[in-house]
Amino acid sequence: MFTGKIEVQRLKGKDVNRQVVDDVNSLLQKQWSGARTITVEMLHKCLGKMAVVVACNDAERVVGLGVLTLSGGLNFDCLEIRHLVVAEGQDILSVGMRIVQALLEVYIHNIVYIDAGSWLQDGEMAEIFKTLGFKQKPNSRWRLRLK
Repeated sequence: MFTGKIEVQRLKGKDVNRQVVDDVNSLLQKQWSGARTITVEMLHKCLGKMAVVVACNDAERVVGLGVLTLSGGLNFDCLEIRHLVVAEGQDILSVGMRIVQALLEVYIHNIVYIDAGSWLQDGEMAEIFKTLGFKQKPNSRWRLRLK
C-alpha cells in the first residue's frame, strides 16, 4: 500500500539498478524529449563527478531528480543545479524544494555561487529558486551568491 511518503536522498552507487536508471531516463525524457538515454554504467560514472539527489516514493520508484555539478573559471569555483525535474502527479513545489535543499547541503567551501535553470513553462521550478533566495538572471537562469 502506498503511503504517499517521498524520501529525498543523495544517490549512492549501491542504490543504482536497472529500475532506478529507467526511472531517471523517464524523468529526463519528461524534461526534454530529445534527452539521451543513460545506462547503469553511465549513472555510476556520473556519481563520481557530481551529486545526484533523487526523490523516491514508498514503492522505491524515483519520482524526482536533481544534479549538482562543479564548474568555474581560473580563479573561482561555482556549482550548477541541472536536471531538476519532478514526475507528474507529485507535489512539484514540495518535492522540488526538498531536492534543491538536499543539493545545497552538498556544496563545498570556496564556492562563489550556484547557478540553476528552469524551463520557461516550469513556473513551479522558478518559484522554488525564488523561495530559496536565488536571483533571476536572463533566459530563465537563477543564481545564488554565496560570497
